[in-house]
Amino acid sequence: AYKDYGGEPMNTAMQMDVDEFLNMIFDKLEGVFATNRRPNMLRHYFGGQMCNQLICSERHQHERAEPYYAISVEVKSKKNLLESLELFVQGEMLDGDNKYFCDTCQKKVNTLRRCCIRDLPNTLLIHLKRFEFNFDSMCKLKVTDYCEFPMELDMTPYTKEGLARRDLEERRKDKGAEGAPEGEAGEAKAPGEGEEEAEDELPPLRDPAYYQFELAGILVHSGTAESGHYYSFIKERGNAGRWISFNDSLVEDFDERQIPAMCFGGREQVTKWDATTAQWVWHTQDKPHSAYMLIYQRKQPSDEAPLPLDAPASSPTASSETTTTESSDLPAASPGAKADPEAKSEAKSEAKRGTDAKAAEGEKAEPKAEAGAAAAGPAPPGET
Repeated sequence: AYKDYGGEPMNTAMQMDVDEFLNMIFDKLEGVFATNRRPNMLRHYFGGQMCNQLICSERHQHERAEPYYAISVEVKSKKNLLESLELFVQGEMLDGDNKYFCDTCQKKVNTLRRCCIRDLPNTLLIHLKRFEFNFDSMCKLKVTDYCEFPMELDMTPYTKEGLARRDLEERRKDKGAEGAPEGEAGEAKAPGEGEEEAEDELPPLRDPAYYQFELAGILVHSGTAESGHYYSFIKERGNAGRWISFNDSLVEDFDERQIPAMCFGGREQVTKWDATTAQWVWHTQDKPHSAYMLIYQRKQPSDEAPLPLDAPASSPTASSETTTTESSDLPAASPGAKADPEAKSEAKSEAKRGTDAKAAEGEKAEPKAEAGAAAAGPAPPGET
């Protein structure tokens, strides 16, 4: 019999959502990798960081970082993946009774709450929300809406720095619509006006190749919300770039020109037997098959990782919180930086030798100073 991770018999007839299965298997793999030298291997290849932002009307930002393995986006009433990603970073305005108390302003103010992407992995997993719960019928339904996705994807507009640049451009456009400030007409500028202009600089972007992805795999669900079947289309790595269909034991070439028909969802025309007229008639119905998860791969893999590979393993739900203004940002650690125990030991030995030399020199020159230094205790770390 098939057995699960605990060694218990597995029920092969049990239905499991692939998104739930992904989280479960990644959790198990993290536990396995935690015992070897690469506890964050999964996070290096598949892990990124979200940035949950609270931006008040005075442009003060409060941010909280949160790691992720997959991005879940809506597909209902969305024509394409770009609209789904726009909704993902759109956010909501907290106003009225829901105003947020800003620690910097020391009062409740209108605040934009949104989630954006801070760090992107080399392999980006996008989960399309194809299932929802209908509270009228009290049952789970499958969303069969047509939603197309591109072969190449630019993630710049959905990152923290991309949204910051868009916000700044919108503010500049609004200022231009209101009219030029009096300072441009040759009159004296108001106090602090030059400082505000200095702050209103476009936030820097990373290397353009960092945001460029190409489609490398598609996981398809065929069936209903209660039961179904998963299969996948995977792009072969290399110069050939051919697509292969993996459907249980059936493995065959796949024509990428069939991706819209096989993966975008929507409706299709089929023939059905009409017993009344005793003939085959055309009938329109929802497609039972549609893409459920997309795998995008960075065109030029980056060595930059959201967490160092030798950092302690942490749960994907762990988070850290920071409070910043708009002109500030979280400090970025050098990519792939690793601590060298031998270098640290050598540095400590060198510092100790220097301290001993100073002590010996002071003993010859001023014996009383040695007694005073001993009474004062060890020197601060910055003075060794």
